[in-house]
Amino acid sequence: MVNDFAVCENGRLEKRTITIANGAAVSSSIDMNAFTLVGIKFPAAMTSTTVTLQDSFDGTTFEDTYNTDNNAIEWTFTQGRSYKILPSDTAAFWNLRIKVDSNEGAAREIIVTLRGV
Repeated sequence: MVNDFAVCENGRLEKRTITIANGAAVSSSIDMNAFTLVGIKFPAAMTSTTVTLQDSFDGTTFEDTYNTDNNAIEWTFTQGRSYKILPSDTAAFWNLRIKVDSNEGAAREIIVTLRGV
């Protein structure tokens, strides 16, 4: 795991790397204790094009994450791009991971940015 720290006016930012294993469609999980997800960067070599956030309160059992409008937090992405995440969509969870729409053809490292709350 890569950790880089920076200070901004809204609190501490932390960069982490999560991994989708070769042949898998879900990433390693992120411990969200005292953080909310604010950004994600996909590598240029991603096979998939749709991502869904998943949450867990125990770090073991994950399910798709929904916002207060009862919509799954998911979107179509372009490989190699970074995306801003609404902090309010992830502030209530202990653990998060991402699920993509197809198994990856190789291990993929995805960079996420967390903000301290």
